[in-house]
Amino acid sequence: MIRRVGGLKMGLLFTALLLACFHSIVLSDFQGDALYALKTSIGAPANQLTDWNTNLVNPCTWSNVFCDNNYFVTSVTLSGMNCSGHLTPKIGVLKTLNTLTLKGNGINGEIPKEFGNLSNLTSLDLENNHLSGEIPSSLGDLKKLQFLTLSQNNLTGVVPESLSALQDLISILLDSNNLSGQVPENLFQTSKYNFSGNQLTCGENSLNRCESDSTNSGDWICYFN
Repeated sequence: MIRRVGGLKMGLLFTALLLACFHSIVLSDFQGDALYALKTSIGAPANQLTDWNTNLVNPCTWSNVFCDNNYFVTSVTLSGMNCSGHLTPKIGVLKTLNTLTLKGNGINGEIPKEFGNLSNLTSLDLENNHLSGEIPSSLGDLKKLQFLTLSQNNLTGVVPESLSALQDLISILLDSNNLSGQVPENLFQTSKYNFSGNQLTCGENSLNRCESDSTNSGDWICYFN
């Protein structure tokens, strides 16, 4: 009887280990595929991200990628790597991602609407690239977002009204783009904001300044239509 109980325990332990291994492999597959798609789409130079290899079991071992204790990707930071491609919508599957930083590259094209699927994102920094097109309204779905930095790009269109729904937003920096029109009134209540260097209705002849007191740069004035 004791031998049978011992065998049962060993069987359960083996099954648990097998399931844990399978769970890790499944996570690695979809997360690794999404991250590798990002590397390919942004055109990372040959000497960058050389360890981003889909043959490796877990992307949590890759450089500039951080994971939690359950091997879910939580942070990706790829700043100043001379990337010159575009953003991929495939990154939208990383629902556990908290931080995505791609500033200081030469990334062009539009911001995919699928970025709005990153439901746990608290910080998005795409500053100093060559991004164009409109800011997707889907970013208003990022209910946990605290820091949004899209400065120094070539973004056009209006500031989406949907961003007003981001109740946890602490900082929104959209300066030095080609944005126009009204800034949603609620965004002027954000602790740190900068809408300068656009054609937005703020600054001179407006009730609202283009830049909060807490920003580091000078008090620029938006062009008023």
